[in-house]
Amino acid sequence: MFSKPLPPADTPPMDMDDQRALRERALRRMALRAQPATTSRTSREAEQTAVRTERMLHELEVRKLELAMQNEALRNARADEASALRCFADLFEHAPVGYITLDHEGRIAIANLMAAALLGDTPAALAGKSLASCVADASRPALRDTLTAAAAPPCTAACEVTLHRDATLTLRMEVRADPGSNSLLMALIDLSAIKRSEAAEHELHRLRERERLRSELLSRFSHDLRTPLNAINGFAELLLDGSLPLAGTEQRRMAQHILDAGQQLLQQVERVLALPR
Repeated sequence: MFSKPLPPADTPPMDMDDQRALRERALRRMALRAQPATTSRTSREAEQTAVRTERMLHELEVRKLELAMQNEALRNARADEASALRCFADLFEHAPVGYITLDHEGRIAIANLMAAALLGDTPAALAGKSLASCVADASRPALRDTLTAAAAPPCTAACEVTLHRDATLTLRMEVRADPGSNSLLMALIDLSAIKRSEAAEHELHRLRERERLRSELLSRFSHDLRTPLNAINGFAELLLDGSLPLAGTEQRRMAQHILDAGQQLLQQVERVLALPR
């Protein structure tokens, strides 16, 4: 604050209005003198505000870009998940092994095409149907025990059953409990081809054993026939070539007949032995 100057001795004193006017002029002059500093502070504050605003705008742009990238990644992940789900569904539906899911009461929830073909129905018709109704009466106790065993640790079990619609169709049922739900996952494996292969192998073994016994029998038969026939034919040849004396023409004719019959019999034996070959 500035103090007022004292008036000269010969100057009359100022009234109150003049004093107020003088004070107002002094305040305006001080305001004019302080204006550059105030303007400078305002300019710095505005600059700092602009910098902060620019930083905030930059942060918002970065965050916006991050959200856009995250959204694109989520869309891609969702598309990949949908593609994997379609692939899994296609593999499940067209698998060369029958797959079904069962509820806790043994009813079929889902069946793929192979399972439906083995059970003799369509997947839609099998939904909600009891699996035991598809199995032959003699195999139902084994199926019941297997489903019960699969519900307890180690949560896996298997059995072989025949079907109600075809007693010649044998299936191996492998059951596993789904840890995430009360469902049971089952694989149906057709053992009929394996059974037929085992039966064919058994029949082949039987035929081979039969052929072996036949060969042994023929070998003994050949030996038992050839030994005396060779002796008879040799004796007849000795008679005919004069090595042994003959009484007359009738004896020679009989010796020739014996030799011919013996040779024919040997030929029959050879033909019999050639039959297996």
